[in-house]
Amino acid sequence: MRHRFILQPWMILLALLILLIGAMVVTFAVTGRQNSPAENTLGAAAAPLQDGAAKTTSALGEFFGRLFGTRDVDKEYETLKTEVAQLKTENALSDAVAEENERLLLLLGVTEQYPQYEFIHARVSARDPGSWFMTFQINRGSNSGIAEDMAVVNADGLVGRVCEVGPNWARVLTIIDVQSAVSAIVERTRDHGIVKGSTDAEARATECTVDYLPVDSDLTPGDRFLTSNLGGIFPQGLLVGTVTEVNRDQNSQSYAVIRPAVDFAHLEDVLVIKGEKSIEPTPTPDQSAAPDQSAAPQATPSAEGTATP
Repeated sequence: MRHRFILQPWMILLALLILLIGAMVVTFAVTGRQNSPAENTLGAAAAPLQDGAAKTTSALGEFFGRLFGTRDVDKEYETLKTEVAQLKTENALSDAVAEENERLLLLLGVTEQYPQYEFIHARVSARDPGSWFMTFQINRGSNSGIAEDMAVVNADGLVGRVCEVGPNWARVLTIIDVQSAVSAIVERTRDHGIVKGSTDAEARATECTVDYLPVDSDLTPGDRFLTSNLGGIFPQGLLVGTVTEVNRDQNSQSYAVIRPAVDFAHLEDVLVIKGEKSIEPTPTPDQSAAPDQSAAPQATPSAEGTATP
């Protein structure tokens, strides 16, 4: 049985290649002589093949150029995307550092406003939003000199007091807790009252109440409450909050609702008031020296629990 001859694609390509080479030889022959009729006929026959080969070569060149060019663009895109991600991270860190510096500057302002006190800087390390008691934990404890009942403040005002202490941590009871009680005084009228956390679960983070106000108190919205130091825990003059409304209970007793000065939802850094700075005693003047009658007498600290007139 005879095998049937099948024309393979590679055979066609080989024939085209031979014709192309022949056309190139004819085309690029030595210049200066006239072509023979046979050469002219071969050149005319090879011209379409040359044109097709040139177009094919150009198309292949563009294809591979786009192929490898696309790979280069993809690599460049990935590189740029990585650089953008790094820049975003650096910008975020820069913003965080800037915000932290701003908070620390505000806390520094507190230390300058109350130079008589010694402060310990601490950061909020944990909080329990589901707890009935509004407390949080800080990253300083007894190893840093913190003890129970020390007052805690930030740049806005009074935060609360230390209620529990560990070696490297402490828990703070805020003024918005229902178990908290702060003796306070109205800045304008000098009326005294007791600031307590709100019993309303929905308003607890934004409101406090002030009880035991004088019967003839003329509080108005906008009045500010400051610590009075009558309880012996909180230093005098710290901002507690601002009056938002004044009401009377069922016993006709006046009470006020105040908005705390501190934003407890965004609390990050605090200052624990360790106590008053120790003052070195003034050297006793020589008995033989005549006293200076023109010098003003040195002021002595007021007794604890006495409100500033």
